Amino acid sequence: MKWNMANEKFSKLVKLILILCLSLFFIFFAATGVVQAKSILQVIPTTASVVDETVVVGKAGADEGASRNTVNLPTDLDQFIPMPLPQPRATAERSFSAEDGNRPVFYQVATGKETVLGLRSTVKNSFDTHRISSAGREPSGNGRDFGDPPELEYLTDLIRIENNQDYPWRAFVKVFLTFPYGKYVCSGTLIKPNHVITAGHCVHEGSGGSWADGIIVVPGYKDGWQPYGAANAVSYISWQGWTVDGSFDHDIGVIRLDRNIGAVVGWHSYGYTNDWSWYGSTLFRLAGYPAEYPYSGRYLYYQYGYYDYWWTDHQLGYYNLSYGGQSGSGSYYYDGSARYVYAVLSNGNFYLTNHPIITENKFYDIHYWMESGSAGFDLTPLGVTAKPLETSDDRQMEMAYIAHNASSASWSGTVMASVYVSKNENISASDTLIQKHSFKADFGPWSSVEVKVPLVSIPESAAKGIYYLGVILDIDDGDVRNNDSDGQDAAKVFRGRS
Repeated sequence: MKWNMANEKFSKLVKLILILCLSLFFIFFAATGVVQAKSILQVIPTTASVVDETVVVGKAGADEGASRNTVNLPTDLDQFIPMPLPQPRATAERSFSAEDGNRPVFYQVATGKETVLGLRSTVKNSFDTHRISSAGREPSGNGRDFGDPPELEYLTDLIRIENNQDYPWRAFVKVFLTFPYGKYVCSGTLIKPNHVITAGHCVHEGSGGSWADGIIVVPGYKDGWQPYGAANAVSYISWQGWTVDGSFDHDIGVIRLDRNIGAVVGWHSYGYTNDWSWYGSTLFRLAGYPAEYPYSGRYLYYQYGYYDYWWTDHQLGYYNLSYGGQSGSGSYYYDGSARYVYAVLSNGNFYLTNHPIITENKFYDIHYWMESGSAGFDLTPLGVTAKPLETSDDRQMEMAYIAHNASSASWSGTVMASVYVSKNENISASDTLIQKHSFKADFGPWSSVEVKVPLVSIPESAAKGIYYLGVILDIDDGDVRNNDSDGQDAAKVFRGRS
């Protein structure tokens, strides 16, 4: 009996010590704001199984409907000038209460309709991060940032990135804006396959002004080169604190794109913390496209360092100037694996720069708004590539494409796909069918597989010239309108090159 009592006391003591250790563990992470990220999503390769290679000649002149994903880099690049960096101010004229200033505002580009969204009840965590990010397709390079000296005292000067077509740099985008009063360039960061975070003044003038008429986003941009194509904005959000009051505390915007381009190039995460001291002791990094003299906006630049001060309750800053074109650059924390945007470059002058942070309210506004675009499990093909197997016969090609789950749902099974050859970028069932194949995959939220097709053959009867190879997925998913690889996602091939 005495032994049992002693054993029970010892057991309770061990439990108490374990509880204390676990408590200290969680207190530490809550205090630092550091969250161990889930593994970055990888694009999983899979090989297709050919089902049928019977050629079915297409219907010439058939109505193929509207083509998607056809946006290209603007031809009048010289007309896009750097978005001027607004001058800092501590306060703004406020026509709304603090609560109303926190209300997100949604703008639909096609209709020009603005909708004020309701306030959301948030989960009262001390910190949180959106922990899904992706390295995209075939991430070359080492996928790591450079520079992290513990003795660093000031933010570094701008460092030019040469391999901007590689991950992680290609997830930082150049943003082309058309406003009623002019054309401008900003910077941004992909935080979802089809969403970019940027500055509020890159989507709306602020203080009761106008929304941007149109926005084009280019990942991996370099001196006119768009290695992964571009995407159009279909809608954006900011907050009434910016759109009505013009407060830089709310100078954040998020852009929804018409193309899940992040499935090809990758995307980063975003987060918040209510522990203000963490910001001052944490190394932050940012990448963007400075376009004001002596910079041209043609190249991606990077810098890193520590914040020096709080400008307001919701703006951090450092003593280093920034340039027009850098507006919207994401200030991110890198944990050695994933990258989390916590603030964006907003305003500054000749010796300092300020960044509004993603607050708890904004974090959940962004999260719920981006999730609202998902219509259940939704599979879409992207980034078709094709190259001849032998130079002597350019009809025989190996082909690959990304099959991306553009939703937060999961799904497993076999997918049937049809390969078409077309004289234009609009891939449809009216084009010439050259192959049917299938592939098996397990799709988690926002995940992708790369489907490799060992051999496809352009019909011998096809005349010399330019063609486009594309796929249509035969699956009844959340949105069948994006089941074809239209526009930039079709592969341009040459018949009879020699």
